[in-house]
Amino acid sequence: MCIRDSLFLEGRYDLLIESTNKFLWLYSKDFRSSDMAFLKGIGCYLTKKFDNAKEMFNKTISLNVNRVGESYYWKARMFVEDLNYDSIQFYIDKSIELSPHQYSDYALYLSGWLNEFRNKNDTAAALYRVCLLYTSDAAD
Repeated sequence: MCIRDSLFLEGRYDLLIESTNKFLWLYSKDFRSSDMAFLKGIGCYLTKKFDNAKEMFNKTISLNVNRVGESYYWKARMFVEDLNYDSIQFYIDKSIELSPHQYSDYALYLSGWLNEFRNKNDTAAALYRVCLLYTSDAAD
C-alpha cells in the first residue's frame, strides 16, 4: 500500500489531493498516473469538488490502464445526488461490464436500487443476489 492509499483510508482527503497533484505534475507519463488520477478523483468527490472529481475520473478512463471500472462507478455516484437516473444507469452499466473490481458489489447494489426505483423488481432482486455473492466471496 502506498502513502496515497493510506491517506485515503485515513480520510485525509486534502493531503491525498495535494500528494496526487504533485505526483501527476512530476510524473505525468508514469504508468501509475491512472491510479493517482483515480485516487485524486475520490479525494475530490469526498471533499465535494465535483468538477475536479469528474475531470480525474475522465482522465483515468481515458488512460485505460487501471481502475476504469471503478471510475465509472464513481461517475455514476456523482449523478445520484441529482437523481439523474439515465446517467446513473449509463455509468453503472459500464462499471458492471468491467467487473470484477474493487467497487463491483457497490455497483451491483446501485444498479439494483435503480431498477427497484423503476419498478423492475425482478431485475433488482437478481442484482441484489449477485451483490450478496460478491460480498460473501470477499468474506471467505
